[in-house]
Amino acid sequence: MNPNLPADLFTSCLTTPIDIALRWFILQNNLLSTISMDIIDKIPGRLNDRRTPLGELNWIFTAITDTIAWNVLPKDLFQKLFRQDLLVASLFRNFLLAERVLRTYNCTPISTPPVIFFFFFFFFFFFFFFFFFFFFFFFFVILFYFFIFNLC
Repeated sequence: MNPNLPADLFTSCLTTPIDIALRWFILQNNLLSTISMDIIDKIPGRLNDRRTPLGELNWIFTAITDTIAWNVLPKDLFQKLFRQDLLVASLFRNFLLAERVLRTYNCTPISTPPVIFFFFFFFFFFFFFFFFFFFFFFFFVILFYFFIFNLC
């Protein structure tokens, strides 16, 4: 694996999905020479406050994963997993991230009921890059924010 990722990657995907998604993206795109992993921990805001950069990233992640699940899963299974219980919805949302991240390391997480289908990967691949387009936007906003307030 990679020393820049946690030892228990699956659990980290389930509990801190934004942190892992950003770390994985930096590693997959060889951005370590330009972006430090420490910047991820310094993203301002709270996950539950959409008015902050961290909250906006979480909201985008939620919207994208819900859209993927809505397009891929049968209606009754989507309602059961993503609309009946907030905790279950969050875990399955984060499981979709774990599926994507762990596949790059030749691991296959399995869920019951199974939520992953063959054509799901096309949707997730497309939306994942859409998610990180917003990441770069907020990343530069955060850098600008730090430079402005650190210079004053």
